[in-house]
Amino acid sequence: MEKDLRDATEAAQLSGHALTYYRIAVNGDVDGQLALANCYYFGMEGAPQAMEKVAKWTEAAAQQGNAFAMCNLGSCYANGLGVDKSFTKAVECYQKAVALGSADGYFFLGVAHEFGEGVEQSYEEAVACYRKAAEMGHAGAQCNLAVCYEFGRGVEQSYAKAVELYQELAAKGNPQAQYNLAMFYHFGDYVEQSYAKAAALFQQAAEQGMVEAQNNLAAYYESGLGLKKSLPEAYQWYRKAAEQGDAIGQYNLGLCYLEGKGVNKSPKQAKLWLTQAADQGLTQAFEKLKEITWPEA
Repeated sequence: MEKDLRDATEAAQLSGHALTYYRIAVNGDVDGQLALANCYYFGMEGAPQAMEKVAKWTEAAAQQGNAFAMCNLGSCYANGLGVDKSFTKAVECYQKAVALGSADGYFFLGVAHEFGEGVEQSYEEAVACYRKAAEMGHAGAQCNLAVCYEFGRGVEQSYAKAVELYQELAAKGNPQAQYNLAMFYHFGDYVEQSYAKAAALFQQAAEQGMVEAQNNLAAYYESGLGLKKSLPEAYQWYRKAAEQGDAIGQYNLGLCYLEGKGVNKSPKQAKLWLTQAADQGLTQAFEKLKEITWPEA
């Protein structure tokens, strides 16, 4: 009776697709349980945002032997989403996923070993997990493995191997690898310096929404480094980063409006974006706001 009341209460809070997912989730459908958990996580498709419900339905799917759900449940425990934070329980979830041959399980277990969260810290164990996941096509694991080779964590340091792994991933469209490789070309680290190659890679990562790449690409356009100088393009890329809430992007966008770089001058817009950057603790934005005598609104 009590369970029926709880179920009725939960159903009454749902509508649209979320209610549809709920109706099949309560009958044990794993896909429905995962879809419903996703709705609760984002607070979409007729469900309120509720982390306790995310954990509840993710656990229901995990208990049926779904490796993806086990990894998600591990993330819930690792981040304290809807459950008490516990790296130990997170690792247990990842280990169960690994036992089912999950690439995600190996990846998350590798992260746990790398940082000593829920297990003894061990770069060697982290590398073993990353390598296994990378062999199964896991891009994040391959990227982390490249970092291990770059800094000699758990493996003999090999810049050549790091570059090779980043190049493979970048060619597949991985934005983090594109960005990391671009930084290599920018500074001439482990590769022959090439601003043109760096610009091309920043562009690829920026187009996928990576704010660090968007800011760097904007700086390249602003200075004409590696590509044709274009202040309007610089403005557009700073704006993309700023609109994602990035303080550096907000600061530089404020400067564009302040100095008329690629856009008409607007003290009002300059102050708006500089203030947003300062509110995030960016010192140079705070200093710039103090430095300017702003016109009355």
